[in-house]
Amino acid sequence: MESPALTRNDVNSDREPLQRVYPALSFGKNTWTSVKLENKSSVVQRVNIESFSSNGQLLEKVDVLLDPQMTSERKLQPRQKSIEMCWIRVSHASQVAITVTVEVLNGNKIEYFERESVKPNTGPQRWVDSSMARSGTFIYFLNLSKEPTVLAFCQAQNSASSCRAIKPRFGVNPNASIMIPVRSGKYPHLIVESYQSNAGIVMYLHLGGEAYREFKANSSITFGSEIK
Repeated sequence: MESPALTRNDVNSDREPLQRVYPALSFGKNTWTSVKLENKSSVVQRVNIESFSSNGQLLEKVDVLLDPQMTSERKLQPRQKSIEMCWIRVSHASQVAITVTVEVLNGNKIEYFERESVKPNTGPQRWVDSSMARSGTFIYFLNLSKEPTVLAFCQAQNSASSCRAIKPRFGVNPNASIMIPVRSGKYPHLIVESYQSNAGIVMYLHLGGEAYREFKANSSITFGSEIK
């Protein structure tokens, strides 16, 4: 249950809040993202949650105030017919535990996937990995800069090679993300470069483990634009 609007002076504000980024989430038809909060402290805690679509649009920005030892859950579940990628940024005190899951209604069961926060790369926006190890996955890139960027990727014999002269290249707006399939090639190194951003995340996505929770078959959940 979500806390009512609290205005007491015991809201903890002694320290700068932690800021965590949870990329590669989704919502849409029979799919939603859940953010569970647990205040493990003895004072009221404030949590700020921002959610963004794959094109960088701010979907929601909310402040949640949690009583001591209180738990709360928020769900990102716009009523749309198709699936869209999204991501969230959570600012909170260290005494608040955060659990983020993507949940999918499959028949009378909910399949759920827990997501971990990822620390953005704030140095040179360049990533090198093994082409063979990443074959069959998707490159997921999230631009956390305030400016648009251009993303390029390639496979090369030399890990120091640049992708800047190789097409295709992709424009990515601030707070926007993109997914690109990785196919097998003859070169050992997979290189991803972002030309103009100063903060970003690269992940390689593939099918992971799964777990289920029972859900009443007669319940109705309709939730989602196509991934660009």
